[in-house]
Amino acid sequence: MSRVLKFTRHLALRLPVSKFPKNRRPSAKIDGRPRVLLIGICIAREDNYVAHIVDEFGRSKIVDVEQRWICLKGEPPNACVAAVTVRKLDEYVPKWRLVNELITPQDLDQFDFFIICDDDILLGRNFVDCFISEQMSLDFALAQPARTWRSFTDHPIVRRRLFTRARQTNFVEAGPVVSFRRDFLKIVYPFSLESPMGWGYDLTWPVIARELGLAIGVIDGVPVDHSLRPRSSLYNMQQQIDVMAAYLSTRPHVHEREITRVVRIYR
Repeated sequence: MSRVLKFTRHLALRLPVSKFPKNRRPSAKIDGRPRVLLIGICIAREDNYVAHIVDEFGRSKIVDVEQRWICLKGEPPNACVAAVTVRKLDEYVPKWRLVNELITPQDLDQFDFFIICDDDILLGRNFVDCFISEQMSLDFALAQPARTWRSFTDHPIVRRRLFTRARQTNFVEAGPVVSFRRDFLKIVYPFSLESPMGWGYDLTWPVIARELGLAIGVIDGVPVDHSLRPRSSLYNMQQQIDVMAAYLSTRPHVHEREITRVVRIYR
């Protein structure tokens, strides 16, 4: 890891709460108490924020959260993470193969939302309560938090827009954190292992949603910081591009020009 990234991590872990991503208060109250299943992948030998993420998801007040983490290449960093770690593996395993294994058919009837999360993001206080409240209020079947401006990004559409609550979009990225409403997950689960790292999934989801008349979007008011590790730092990028091309060659999907389309802006 470069000195710059080491310093960024060192600084971020010591920032006061006010320096973490700030969440807007939800614009609408929700009925009932939604059940959320968080599936998390932690790479123990790499710098990560898993302890922060587990702690923040454990602070939920208006939603019920069950966390299931897999720890790769090492041990959980503390007792709190160990308590929600359901499996430890000594080798790297493609992310979405693990996700398939951690979600059971029974879960599809027991949980309302399914959040898939990497271990290298920083969250603002009350993240899960704010995010799920907004996803429900906006009626997004598939949603992601926007990324802060210092985050690594491949698609500018996911960067946070100031003074914006959310955007209904034609694209929701598969990582580092994405949330499926139960009805949408039932359609796309189990995830295809033709592209087990997930490359290309997020280009097919908008087509599925559009055919079903479902809205998907980016929630700007509840952002995450994704500046610890850039994409492809742990795997061969060209190999994954080739796998994605083969995966997409047999499926309807959105193209580059369609990714940037904003359907509706919520202020």
